[in-house]
Amino acid sequence: MSVQRERRHVQRALESWAPALSAEEALARLEDAETSPEEALSLLRKLTPEQVAGLDLDALLGPMLQSEGYRVVSMIGRLKPDARTIGKLDQRLIQGVIGGSAPQNLVQYYLRYTGRHEFEKARHFLESGLQQATPEATGVFVMAAIGMRPGPDDEWLKWVEQTYQIPGDVRLAIKRRREPK
Repeated sequence: MSVQRERRHVQRALESWAPALSAEEALARLEDAETSPEEALSLLRKLTPEQVAGLDLDALLGPMLQSEGYRVVSMIGRLKPDARTIGKLDQRLIQGVIGGSAPQNLVQYYLRYTGRHEFEKARHFLESGLQQATPEATGVFVMAAIGMRPGPDDEWLKWVEQTYQIPGDVRLAIKRRREPK
């Protein structure tokens, strides 16, 4: 972990010494298939919102969502893509969770950075994930819901327990959530 963090610090320092790219050069490099995820994220930081608006952010950021998780989610939050793009990115993250390549807390992080930190705002995403999930992956979506403030009501939690196969540790978390404090 610390080696990667130091590598990023060195990369950022080198970028700051490098001559500035024009917007046209940055856009051309983003379209180049050889551009690394790190470079693509760095190039996106240098563009204005107007320049970013012309890019296919799903095609650009979607493939990096699992490999560069938190950095990509942070960039998504900064760029504020339109609802159509968010819908496509939602599906990519759901598939990453189902495939086991997305860490559990990436879902909460993603929902927060896309403006859906409250349960009702995230409900569609969570239910879509549950409908597609394997029994192992259902826990990720339920735990993301439980972690929200305000979170789901008892009625929703009961519906989830009755409708989906939920791992034992997640059932225990639901039970704890329902217990009076």
